[in-house]
Amino acid sequence: MIRLIDLNVIPNEKQLNQRQPLIKNEITIDEIYAFIGILILFGITKKIHVRIDELWSEKSIHFTPFAVAAMSRERFQLIALNITFDDLGTS
Repeated sequence: MIRLIDLNVIPNEKQLNQRQPLIKNEITIDEIYAFIGILILFGITKKIHVRIDELWSEKSIHFTPFAVAAMSRERFQLIALNITFDDLGTS
């Protein structure tokens, strides 16, 4: 399960002492913004029908350095495979 972590919330001292490091499947708000930005970039540059691994490969003509700077290919794929805009409580 992916949880959205709001890093703008200032925890109190007790919460700071109990805070666990971010585990691999937790996604921050900044990562969501980066993910959406990468999707917009791919749409603007018409790279919507290109395989993801080509977009992150320096050997490919479709290499996108801005996407690489924003996040890893593995992280992008993790978010893409798990993001949903459904309200599961209404189904």
